[in-house]
Amino acid sequence: MREWLRERQLIRDDWRSSLQTIQDKVAKALEGLPDNEALQQAKRGINVKEVNYFLCRKLRDLLTSDKDTSQKNWLGQYKNQATKEWEGILALYHKDNVNLAEAAQLLAQNVEFEIPAIQKLMQQCTRQQQELHRKENEYKRGAGEYKARYEAECLKLGIEGGNLMKELLKRSEELPKLYLEMIEAAKSAEVCRACELYACYVRYVSEKELDLRQLLPSLRCDVWLLADDS
Repeated sequence: MREWLRERQLIRDDWRSSLQTIQDKVAKALEGLPDNEALQQAKRGINVKEVNYFLCRKLRDLLTSDKDTSQKNWLGQYKNQATKEWEGILALYHKDNVNLAEAAQLLAQNVEFEIPAIQKLMQQCTRQQQELHRKENEYKRGAGEYKARYEAECLKLGIEGGNLMKELLKRSEELPKLYLEMIEAAKSAEVCRACELYACYVRYVSEKELDLRQLLPSLRCDVWLLADDS
């Protein structure tokens, strides 16, 4: 692009020196910008070496759109010093088409470096997004499996699982009844006969006369009474 402009004598060969002069003026002009919220926001994070014609024109337009910095005298010149400085900077850009040379340079940099870098970043982001989608589906499947297991365990316990603590405490109220049923079952003749059979086996193997109370101490004495009666 720059060669095309140079061949048609639209830019000079020493346009870089003119651009350096403009950048020096930009550095000083940035320090003299008035305390304006819009200007300060546009100025924030600016690197002087990265300032180009388009940013300079944006700053000039902000100055000329504010009533305090856009007033002119009877000769049609801006009264505000900052506005005059940025008008002068744009005039230097327009002289010998330095702005065209700079724009051509930016365009070449974008085509050769910036756009390929962005494309590479997009590919990386696409791969990362695909990986995240895969993990999301995997986690969803895992969550579904654990939910099914949770519901199955709740079903075994006879609860819905909506309020686990409350439902478990409610179930604990049935424990006394369950314990009474267990006691009644332990008193049954079937349990007593099973205990006696176990005792006979242990006596036979150990060749020792052992009492049921020694062999099965955890059962209540009521069981032994029934066993003795049988």
